[in-house]
Amino acid sequence: MSRITRMVGRVGLGALVVGALAFGATQALASAARQECSLCNYPAQGPCQTCCEELDFEFGTCFPSGNCICW
Repeated sequence: MSRITRMVGRVGLGALVVGALAFGATQALASAARQECSLCNYPAQGPCQTCCEELDFEFGTCFPSGNCICW
């Protein structure tokens, strides 16, 4: 019984480590994919969207702070 318990514990720990690494990689790639365009005039989304499309992103969002974020 103790062998099974140890094996389950090791498998569980391995799955936890792999899950944590996958989560970290996803977060790193998602933040690397985001790119800023020049400042935008909130709430106008047009120039921000155009800039992001030129950078081969699907969407661009203009925030009240004046930042245009592409994703």
